[in-house]
Amino acid sequence: MNAYEMAHVSQKFVQYLQGALAEHGINLNITNQRGMIIASSCEDSIKKFCEPAFRAIDKNQTVLVSCNDSPEFSNAREGIYIPLHHGQNLLGALGLEGNLQQAFSLKSMCLLTAKSFFEMEFYKESYWGKLDQRNIFTKILLYCEEDPFPSEVHHITEKFNIDTTLVRIPILFILRYNELSEDKLITEFKKNPSHTSQDIICITRGQNAVVFRALSQDPSLAVSQYRESVDTYIKNAQQLSINNGQPFICTIGSLQNKLLNYHRAFRHTLWVCNNCADVTYEHETMTYYFYDYVFEYIQSQINMEETSMIFNVFSEVLLNREWDSFSRNMGSLLHNNMNISQSAKDLYLHRNTLINWINRYKQLFGVDPVNDNVGREFTQQLYHFYTHSLTQ
Repeated sequence: MNAYEMAHVSQKFVQYLQGALAEHGINLNITNQRGMIIASSCEDSIKKFCEPAFRAIDKNQTVLVSCNDSPEFSNAREGIYIPLHHGQNLLGALGLEGNLQQAFSLKSMCLLTAKSFFEMEFYKESYWGKLDQRNIFTKILLYCEEDPFPSEVHHITEKFNIDTTLVRIPILFILRYNELSEDKLITEFKKNPSHTSQDIICITRGQNAVVFRALSQDPSLAVSQYRESVDTYIKNAQQLSINNGQPFICTIGSLQNKLLNYHRAFRHTLWVCNNCADVTYEHETMTYYFYDYVFEYIQSQINMEETSMIFNVFSEVLLNREWDSFSRNMGSLLHNNMNISQSAKDLYLHRNTLINWINRYKQLFGVDPVNDNVGREFTQQLYHFYTHSLTQ
């Protein structure tokens, strides 16, 4: 652990304990091996030399400072200063500044907590050090919620020169016929002429691939260009040997500009895969965008019991046969963006017949789904309620 990392970890520890210690009037600080304060609950103390702490380090023993000892130490505060070790290595000193009696009573608790805290941090450093870039990003970016140390992602991105200011969007490649190993599959993806050094490749637990496609630092550019960028990447990927020469399915998640939200964007690709994509289709490469199914996704997150409570009276307005007509007719209208002529054609109805049905719907529910946005949104909700609740 280098000096920067040690200071960062030490400040995390101080923040972890300072609330409890403040109740007892104790200020907590940690010094490096030279007695320089690298973390403190009093920010003004950071980067200042602490003579009692340096003596504790030099003698490798606890130093007590009372208000009567102030002439012995320059700029010293009353308290207790304890050498801090990790195994046989001396890290620095732990300082509990305040009433000496209070500090002494908290000594054992603070020292035990510090040892456990730093032991965990050194374990994490060792753990991440054994992983390569692929495994790191797979564990953190895809499965962040299951990982106990998601904050490590920022340290890792610095190490591998990943620009965290870019907007990215995940592309899930469903590769049913892939026979390449993980390393060879990643190498093959990097042959894509559209691939950049800022695109992040992950291999999922199911041995599919996810590419976090780098777009732009400017959100407006990312939003306006992401489909073209993704389509080009997928088109070029079809020339690669990533699925044993067979077509594949791609589901595209949500745009994100925060690394710790990437697992949510990945989860959106899985939702599209499970709810919208025909993953059995094998004749050509198919692409499904999450943003084409946002309404359905939001509806899927709503508790149906709550929805039933909201629409319970509306469910009694139509008889069973009329609900069947509602499902067919309104489903077609919503699918065709309320285009009456096209919907009538799809339903094999005369246009006037469908218009008469719409007028009856307006009369019964008091909304206009064709010419009024509020009426259309209500109708979408009612349609979702019927197709997901009343029909079950």
